[in-house]
Amino acid sequence: MEIAYSESILASYVTYKELYSNENYRSAYQILAEFIKYIISTENIYNFSIPELNKKMRENFGFVLPNAVIKSAVKKLDFIEKIEHSEQYGVNGKSVYIDKNFCQYKEKAEKINSDLMEKLYSYAVGIQGFSESKEELTQELIRYLLDESYSNKSQEIISAFIVNNSENDTIVNQLNAIREGAVLYLGLNCNIVETGSFKNDLTLFLDTEILFDIYGYNGLVYQNLALDLISLIKEANTPKKKIKIRYFEETKNEISMFFSAASDIVRNKTYFKENVAMKAIVNGCENTTDVSDKEADFYHVLQYRYGIILDDKENYYRKSDYEANLEIYHTGTVDTEIEESLRQLSHINKLRKNQKYCDYTKCGYLFVTETRKTLELSKKIAENQIKDDCAEDDTKVCGLAINMSLLTNILWYKLNKGFGACKFPQNIDSVIKAKIVLANFISQNVFFTYDKYKKQYEDGDISEEQLAGRLLCLREKTLKPEDITINNLDDNLNFDSDYLCKYEEEREIQRIQLKEKDDIIQQIKMDNDNSLKKVHIKLSETNERLKKTQSVAEQQKAEIENQNAIIKGQQVELEMTKKSLEKYESKEKRKKGRLEKLKKIIKFFLAILFRVGIVTVIIFLSYIFARSVKADAANTAGIIVGLLGTVISAVDIVKNVYNKIFKSPKI
Repeated sequence: MEIAYSESILASYVTYKELYSNENYRSAYQILAEFIKYIISTENIYNFSIPELNKKMRENFGFVLPNAVIKSAVKKLDFIEKIEHSEQYGVNGKSVYIDKNFCQYKEKAEKINSDLMEKLYSYAVGIQGFSESKEELTQELIRYLLDESYSNKSQEIISAFIVNNSENDTIVNQLNAIREGAVLYLGLNCNIVETGSFKNDLTLFLDTEILFDIYGYNGLVYQNLALDLISLIKEANTPKKKIKIRYFEETKNEISMFFSAASDIVRNKTYFKENVAMKAIVNGCENTTDVSDKEADFYHVLQYRYGIILDDKENYYRKSDYEANLEIYHTGTVDTEIEESLRQLSHINKLRKNQKYCDYTKCGYLFVTETRKTLELSKKIAENQIKDDCAEDDTKVCGLAINMSLLTNILWYKLNKGFGACKFPQNIDSVIKAKIVLANFISQNVFFTYDKYKKQYEDGDISEEQLAGRLLCLREKTLKPEDITINNLDDNLNFDSDYLCKYEEEREIQRIQLKEKDDIIQQIKMDNDNSLKKVHIKLSETNERLKKTQSVAEQQKAEIENQNAIIKGQQVELEMTKKSLEKYESKEKRKKGRLEKLKKIIKFFLAILFRVGIVTVIIFLSYIFARSVKADAANTAGIIVGLLGTVISAVDIVKNVYNKIFKSPKI
């Protein structure tokens, strides 16, 4: 059901997100109950049925929910009672109360959203060719932020506005809050009741572009988004593996053709349409063997790093699959892309055994793709399927295909990342989404323009030089989301013929200037031919003089070398003589030192003997004197003590003599 969106509806998603972040709420049904209370209070409702209330939820908040979800939320309200034997509910108006935070969040979000729309509309009306009303642009913005449209005619304008305001925190935060609220609301929309773990088996079949995203061939932004999904799958497979990742034989054939085209480019050194994945493959390849090595590495990484392998079912056209075969109902189309998409969707339907499902986490099999035609076809098939197997008439039927962003959000919610989550999936970032949209827009226009100019060249409408100039201009375009910036945005989005021709004219001017430069150089060369001849003669004479001078210089050099040799020999002899003298002087010095030492020893002993002699004479005389005078014992003892003192002092005398002779410095 199409919903007429308004600015105020955007605020409902911001309000939902803010309540989710509020610690007072621990379940999605509690939060939904706040929205129900707001409707009951503001519209003075005293009696209602679930379908009636659901309709008002759509009109006021843009929420499209199964009746079962509304019914579960109503049960959280104690002032509402179900009337017996009826599908009606009664309201005790006196007990109705609204969380004050709800109104604050809603009013603040509505004001910011109103300012946001004014800025967006002002930006849009300044773009040539824009003719939508503000109300229409509002509808487009909401569908853009909620990922509800694959053919939004203003999505490039909206994306350009977001990138140009990527440094404005107020705008970016508000856009992200809307997208975060939409992801949190997703759990209710898909009626995901149980969260926290993944209990059902699910097999995902990835298309070529998703596989290239995982490997990194499409750039860093796409790889990060793909690895977000891989990370959630890994978490869902803990402790028991529940989700398998595969790819169809048709996908492998498409990949093989892509690498084969890369081999042709490398082999023939040909120009190719600008394609990020193709450029990543062929760059650095010297020959086709290098391309083959890259292809082998690609499959090796998918299998052994991420567990992604080829589908093991060999035949999808058995008799038992006939009723589930969707191809028989869509024959005769001339669009080969649609035919291929239908074949893969039909494979999924056969694996599901033609069963309908209302919960993506329980559907068993899904085809994951970013191809718009495939997703639109899947949506159309789901809308036409009978809903008998679903619990409620209003419950949505799961499509056979899903895009990577929606699958990531579903797994994120299923694994109970909502409450208390500090980090949302990267695909929620509005700036990243804008850059992805713009990168796709640029790529599509590059392909279209390439084909247009190639045909003009083949028809003879433009020259080879003109074709080369315009193709070089196309090669300047940025194809990776991560390379799109505020500074290069306008040039990347400009595919106007005048702009491309202007680039071509600039190259032509450069070519003419180079030609003029060459002509001037040639003219100067011709004008100076005669002068050059004269100069040549003078140069010859000068060369002769230089030769003579060189000969003399060489002779002088030889003489100098001989002299240097003689001097070197003399230096060697002088060095040897110097060493001999040093050796002799060292020997004489040692000899002189020994003689000097011997003299000191003799002098020392003579000095000691002299002093000892004097002491001996004194002792002897003292002894004779004592005997001659017949001194008493006391005097004798005194004499002896004096003599002992003299003997003791002799030690000091010896030390002094030694120090005087051996340690006194030379004068």
